[in-house]
Amino acid sequence: MVFLLSGVFSAGVVLWPFRPHFLLRVLARMLTAFCMLSFAMNNLANDPPPASAFFYSVMALFAIWAVIRTRCDG
Repeated sequence: MVFLLSGVFSAGVVLWPFRPHFLLRVLARMLTAFCMLSFAMNNLANDPPPASAFFYSVMALFAIWAVIRTRCDG
């Protein structure tokens, strides 16, 4: 349920007709990073890890990078 709500909230922020406030943008990116990190850690816990573990890990790194590069202008 947490992942579904996080995804709906993040999609709402991305699809909103005008630029949302900084806190909403950073929260949406942080929720996406949380989901990707959770999926990556869950897949990496398997022995041997499935191929999706690599892709979730890469997506988690990009999601963390998106949180870091969120700008507070406007």
